[in-house]
Amino acid sequence: MFDDVTSTIHQSLHRGVVLSRWLSRHPELVVGREVLEVGAGLGAPGLTAAACGASRVALTDVDSNAVRNLAYNARRGGGVGLPSHPPQLQALIY
Repeated sequence: MFDDVTSTIHQSLHRGVVLSRWLSRHPELVVGREVLEVGAGLGAPGLTAAACGASRVALTDVDSNAVRNLAYNARRGGGVGLPSHPPQLQALIY
């Protein structure tokens, strides 16, 4: 069981990094647009979208601990620079 959970988390983190890198190479896809990241976890893609010029970014997660971590990452700029419009953070039940 533990190996399945660890594998799923690792795959999700990897996908977020891949998407973040892709967005940073194609900022025209998010410049001036609104972005919603559902199940954001660490929020890497959403924070990258904010840094690339998205007009508004909402990062959501069902886990309140994840939302707390999102807030921390957003304050620190998510490793991609501080966005001009800080992302909105919301814990959602879905």
